[in-house]
Amino acid sequence: MIRALRGFLVVLFMLSVQPIFSQWDLKYYTTGKGNELPSNTVYDIFQSAEGKVYIGHELGLSVYNGIQINHFSFEGESSPLRNLIQLDEHRILCSNFYDHVFIADDRNLKVTKIDSLSKKQRGFSEFFKYKNQVYRMQDDKLILLFQDTVVLNKVVLQSKTKAQFFDGQLTDDFIFVKDGVDFLGYHLPSGKVTIHSEVPFRQGYVFILKQKGDYLVYHPNTNTLIPFGTVKHDFPKSLPGYDIQDKLTWIIDRKDGGYFICSFGGLYLYNENLEFEGKYFSRFDLSAIYESNEGSLLLGTLHDGMLIIPSLKIRSLSAERILNRFENISKVAVESDTSLIIGTYRGRVLRCSSNGEITAQFDVQSRNEVQSIQVSKSSIHLFCKDFIQLDPVTLKLKSSSYTNPAKAILALSGDSIAIASSRGIELIPPSAPHVVEFPNIWFTDIFSTGNYLLAQSSSGILLIDRYTLNIQNEKLFPGNHQDLLREGGNLSACGDVFYFSRKNQIYAINSNFGIEKKMECPVDRIFDLICIGPDLLVSDGKSILRFDGTMWHSYDRLHGLDFENIIALHNWNEKLLVVEKNGLLIFDEYPKLNVVPPIVRLKRMGGSFKETNRNLQSDFYSNELLLQFEVLPNLKSAGNDTLFYKIHGIDSTWKFLTGAQRYLLSESRLPHGTFKLEYFAVNESGISSAHQFLSLVILTPVYLKPWFIGLCFIGFIFILWFIVRWRITLIRRKNKEAIDREILKIRTLQAELKALRSQMNPHFIFNTLSVIQSQVVDGDNQSAYKNLSLFSTLLRRSLELTRQEVITLKEEVEFIGKYMELEKNRFNDAFRFEIQFNDPIDPSHRFIPSLITQPLIENAIHHGILPERKSDSLIEIIINGKGEKKYEILIRDNGIGRKRSAEINASKTGKPASFATSAIA
Repeated sequence: MIRALRGFLVVLFMLSVQPIFSQWDLKYYTTGKGNELPSNTVYDIFQSAEGKVYIGHELGLSVYNGIQINHFSFEGESSPLRNLIQLDEHRILCSNFYDHVFIADDRNLKVTKIDSLSKKQRGFSEFFKYKNQVYRMQDDKLILLFQDTVVLNKVVLQSKTKAQFFDGQLTDDFIFVKDGVDFLGYHLPSGKVTIHSEVPFRQGYVFILKQKGDYLVYHPNTNTLIPFGTVKHDFPKSLPGYDIQDKLTWIIDRKDGGYFICSFGGLYLYNENLEFEGKYFSRFDLSAIYESNEGSLLLGTLHDGMLIIPSLKIRSLSAERILNRFENISKVAVESDTSLIIGTYRGRVLRCSSNGEITAQFDVQSRNEVQSIQVSKSSIHLFCKDFIQLDPVTLKLKSSSYTNPAKAILALSGDSIAIASSRGIELIPPSAPHVVEFPNIWFTDIFSTGNYLLAQSSSGILLIDRYTLNIQNEKLFPGNHQDLLREGGNLSACGDVFYFSRKNQIYAINSNFGIEKKMECPVDRIFDLICIGPDLLVSDGKSILRFDGTMWHSYDRLHGLDFENIIALHNWNEKLLVVEKNGLLIFDEYPKLNVVPPIVRLKRMGGSFKETNRNLQSDFYSNELLLQFEVLPNLKSAGNDTLFYKIHGIDSTWKFLTGAQRYLLSESRLPHGTFKLEYFAVNESGISSAHQFLSLVILTPVYLKPWFIGLCFIGFIFILWFIVRWRITLIRRKNKEAIDREILKIRTLQAELKALRSQMNPHFIFNTLSVIQSQVVDGDNQSAYKNLSLFSTLLRRSLELTRQEVITLKEEVEFIGKYMELEKNRFNDAFRFEIQFNDPIDPSHRFIPSLITQPLIENAIHHGILPERKSDSLIEIIINGKGEKKYEILIRDNGIGRKRSAEINASKTGKPASFATSAIA
């Protein structure tokens, strides 16, 4: 009851009394019982090499990966867990306050108690990990518990006094332990033990600090520093700024040099020379501390969960600490490098120093919002229902007058004031009435540039002559920029250059009023824009983006910026000041790049590929590669990594996957062969993970294997041989049939020739003898003798030639010459005949079937010449050469012709045809 009453009185005091001094705090965000963590009581914090943060708390163990918190379940009764040590890639060694040992496996989120290493009664122990060894300080012993993952449980050090070790610390290659009598150092590489009798503290915990190569023992109960070993430099005798009423829980080295001291009274910061830098989080009972790989500071508390401080260079000042509890900030103006003027929604104006001290204030009493503030040498001008001027030193009221609602105030030369209001621009010259121009335009900001005013309004960006108050847009800006200016907003001055935005595009206006597009901002809409040095900073209301000349950097909750509604950005002494209704945030430095490389794992494999001998192997037919990767997030990269991959030998360019695609790689119908899949991840700061490789083997299809190709080749040769053989056989058969037919024809012709000759001889003999008989009867003995002599020669020659199938052309011509001579004599010189040779080849080398021309010549005589005898009847036999193997024989007469001969033959009906005609037919 007394405690509750005391708390109520304290609350009343806070509401009624304005605080005078409030220190800037480090910016943080929490994970507690109302924010995923199941308990607000944290005992230990540890980060694995993969970036996962393990949190030992009152209800067990949880793991935080930067995106979400997962909780481990117990195989048995649950227990608070502390003393977290990474045993291997997936297992965490931990214990509880009863000295029970547990192993947590993050693959199944299970916690298992190790009975063989657990005590039955309540006890105390500490774990220390040195390289691949885990040591345990238990009772009066130091035990080598694990070598790699093998349980040894080997005692390496025991107290000579049998007193229990109650304090221990791992520093470099030493484990320092303390009992009630001695302070011992165990050298891990050699196993050598050193007793440091120069350390006087026998009671209470001590902490080891290594400073400039020397070891110091710090006793927090007395705030005393004592060296041990060889001391090579001077050191302070105590830690400045430390309150011994705070119970110290941890001391750890800072990665940037210096020390963190964690206590139930807050967090102390010291530099490498042990000089005090500040105390933070005084209202928290800090129970654990860990500086993460990403540079964030993780603090465990006994009542408020885990605090995450993204950077020691981002400080915050909450409105609750400098204002009344229910008051919020509405406007801030930079007064100097060391002070700010702050306006509130309840009509108060305060001066805040750089260390958070409120040095002066003024209450308008109207309880209206302070909408605008302008600081000049002579006055502080503000609008809070009325236009008010305050003394710049005391913040006391100088004057107050009515004006339209003003969003911006600009101090001009000669104490003139320009007010950008909802009714236009109001000029307030000294000792003169208000001058109002552009009453139909709502102005929200105004700047001075030479002889002009550059204003942001409901009509866009306007350039106004400060003396004539005429709009100069059309006169000074090119025509193609008019639409751009009409849609412009968020006007900001950076030296001689003015920037404004249009949707997510940023433009610059130079001193000659030229406009150029500078860049595109990766947000949908820009609410504020300022310049600090070479950097351009933009706010979209919930986050901040900085353009450093080459790329954009985004700052959000992971960097300590968890404001819901950013009011404005300011340049305060070349530092970024962020204003939100619930407080202020200042960046002493911009958050550093996330230099922690992403960690990529192959989470799942599907499709047709199977893992064999470090390869992923698949058949060729319908091959499909499905790989799901896991890019482990960390405290500053919550799933914003990009995975790049390339299949060498197939892909010519890199392909990429994002978290939105669940890092799922899908490829199908890959060619056969062996390929290398190369992949790596890149975080939002451009830091790349190590390149990893997978060997992909797509088996050669059967039809491309050597034995199959050889078999097909042999089969092809066999089929080809069979086809050729069959074709040759077919051709031979056809040729044989053709030859047989030709032979048959030849034999037929030969038979016909023989028959012809056999018929020709008697016929010729009969006709010749008939002629000779007639000559004898007629008494022409001389002609009969001549013809008989010629006939005997022909008969003898005919008998010789008819025995041969083929004779020379010369023999044929000689025979037909004698034959025609005999026929000529027979018909009393009824015709003449001529034989012509037009052939360069000797006729003795030409061949012809024997006596083949005789019937043709006989036909020419009997059917061409004799039917109508003429005195100039002529028979020509012309032999023309047609190459080496060919020649032609023309038998030509100048008789009655074929047509007349056919008519004569037709009139002799019933009379048998001549032998020569039949032979020719």
